[in-house]
Amino acid sequence: MATAEGARGLHPSMNWDEDDLIGAFQKFKQKADLCFKSFLKETTPEQKRRESSSEEESLTIGTIHVHELEHDKQKDEAYTTLQIKKKIGKKRMNIKLRLKIDTGAQSNILPIEQYSKIFPENITKDGVVKKGILTPSSTILTAYGGAKIPHLGKAIIEGKHNGRDVRCCFYITMSQGPAILGLKACQQMNVIKINHEVKSTQRIDSEVPIKDRPPINNKADLFAMYPDCFDDTVGCFEGEYHITVDPTAKPVVHPPRRVPLELKERLKDQLMEMQDRGIISAVTQPTDWVNSIIIKEKPNGKLRICLDPRDLNNALKRDHYPTPTLEEITPAMSGAQVFSKLDASNGYWNIKLDEESSLLTTFNSPYGRFKFNRLPFGLRVSQDVFHR
Repeated sequence: MATAEGARGLHPSMNWDEDDLIGAFQKFKQKADLCFKSFLKETTPEQKRRESSSEEESLTIGTIHVHELEHDKQKDEAYTTLQIKKKIGKKRMNIKLRLKIDTGAQSNILPIEQYSKIFPENITKDGVVKKGILTPSSTILTAYGGAKIPHLGKAIIEGKHNGRDVRCCFYITMSQGPAILGLKACQQMNVIKINHEVKSTQRIDSEVPIKDRPPINNKADLFAMYPDCFDDTVGCFEGEYHITVDPTAKPVVHPPRRVPLELKERLKDQLMEMQDRGIISAVTQPTDWVNSIIIKEKPNGKLRICLDPRDLNNALKRDHYPTPTLEEITPAMSGAQVFSKLDASNGYWNIKLDEESSLLTTFNSPYGRFKFNRLPFGLRVSQDVFHR
């Protein structure tokens, strides 16, 4: 143990007392602590001055940059910083979490290595996150290319960004690399602003195998990959269908039915639209059969024009193609876990009628006579023909 006598022996020209010795050791200890911190953190002189005058510590979480094929892409990357304030005992700590901005990511990612540095109190001695800290999640994270990213769960991290209080949900992953800030969080934190919506026009050819096609994550992806299925055009099966009529049946001509005043203009627009699309054509020649129509309103507000050929139906000869019942279909679904419901848009219209059959579907309207060029709704043969 050092004494005042020992100090006098070392420095005979100085008059040391016990208080001087204690003060000297205190100053020495402060300088030693400061030098040790500077060695570990490589702080600047300005940081040294702040650390010696305050108990507040600053910790920067480093980012691991990924290099592919020895090509450094760091210059093409953008980052932002989330300031996290923590209080451990009497000490306050500012943690600067550096986040890579990735507008293509649908979630925020924080590797476990960085999470352990920020929240060491949540980590056991074995390096495992303590139970009950993270929120379990069944979400599957995938990287570009489809590789799965294993994660331990979710954590809500609070901090400040540009002076604003923010709360971000991060998936704590077992992967290496930088912490990632996804598109949704970037917009909430005003890191980016989308001025124009960019829609994908990627189209998938039918020859591409299912396993080689990109995943469909939402309805927008489905529309973009298969635009020809959702562009409101009417397809056409090969060949033409011929309607067979009992030759002994007597033709009937029905007058036009009255249409409510509020539906007249909408009916006219619908008839013109169907004519432009080639579904119906105007009829000026005499026809043996003239039918009535039924107008139904769809959930989307448009009108569905159905043929009401009650007399014509009595004269038609059906194909009698069997339609499977629910009892027949149910056994085939045994063990299935995922079910899809598909509704063909104007399915009957995909079947083209020959000229003779088309004239049989002539109908009256307040705007003249028209005939169906495609198989109409309402015929007793329509279901059999379409199902076949």
